[in-house]
Amino acid sequence: GGLWKRVEYRAKKVITQARILAKQVSNEPDCMDSEWLEQDVLSFLFTSEYLDTLMLLAKAATKLLSVQPIVAEASAPCRVFGDIHGQLRDVLLLFNAFGSPWDRGGPSYVFNGDFVDRGSHQLEVIGLLFALKIAFPDKIWLVRGNHEERSMNERYGFKGECLRCLGNEFGLKTYDLFEEAFDQLPLACLVSERILCVHGGIGEGRWCHRSA
Repeated sequence: GGLWKRVEYRAKKVITQARILAKQVSNEPDCMDSEWLEQDVLSFLFTSEYLDTLMLLAKAATKLLSVQPIVAEASAPCRVFGDIHGQLRDVLLLFNAFGSPWDRGGPSYVFNGDFVDRGSHQLEVIGLLFALKIAFPDKIWLVRGNHEERSMNERYGFKGECLRCLGNEFGLKTYDLFEEAFDQLPLACLVSERILCVHGGIGEGRWCHRSA
């Protein structure tokens, strides 16, 4: 209804900003994402109300993912990329090189796990991916990897990034919302009924069917 339309509107605003940033990146000298000195990307993508926007995107993604199958199905043409690990600049360069999901006739995308941890723009990456998923629910597929899990995020940086960027109180709340969304991610994606994309495990692998 009206509430979901407002969420879609917010997601499309994020995508509009990402398109601007993608054009900018394409004209810059190449560098590592960790060396990319673009100022305040969080505010640029999600406005000065980035905390509210990130929480809204996480909640909406949880709702959307919860009603989609645990094995997603994507159609060709399709691009498959994995292990983004918070490298926003690389994501934008991929869109420039292989076609953007927001372009008419552009390809579907499967992001095959490990969206966060380690990288320099973890919140920006997961926020953009969730915005794309909300705006293009049947064109963007996010498969769960071993880094979409609490114990890994506590060890390898995503939780710390939430607290550092958003503060202890609201950073923890936002982190919990993202973890709830991660719990709803599909475990695999079948492309054109021929290619099965699986990241290969959840968390540290210290689990069994009785712990589910």
